[in-house]
Amino acid sequence: MRGIHRNPSIIRRILSDQSTVTAEDVLTGNKEKTIAVKIEYGRFAGSIDNLVRAICFHHFGIKMLDGIMIQPEFMLLTLEPEKASINELINGITKASDIFFANSKFYGENPEFLNIKSMKMNKAEG
Repeated sequence: MRGIHRNPSIIRRILSDQSTVTAEDVLTGNKEKTIAVKIEYGRFAGSIDNLVRAICFHHFGIKMLDGIMIQPEFMLLTLEPEKASINELINGITKASDIFFANSKFYGENPEFLNIKSMKMNKAEG
């Protein structure tokens, strides 16, 4: 938000290439009209990386200097019926991630919005 206040043209640029879409809640079947926007993925990933490092410092009191694995699968899902196989692949990745982190402690107050789990790995493990 600070960036938008400093440079209002950012929000205009983001919204200039929007598309109207219908999003369906996979649990309830409810449909809502909304918009889809194209983003600069590198910028988004950098922001998420900084957020993860801040969360790490907040919860553990240490600076995370090593690499961070970020899995924003919500960005990869598609509503196009002809590309349903992509969603199947993404759902498989999500299930594998859930298994990998099954015994990890959860951080945060709202797991439906942001699911934060961490796992310390030895350098030999990855």
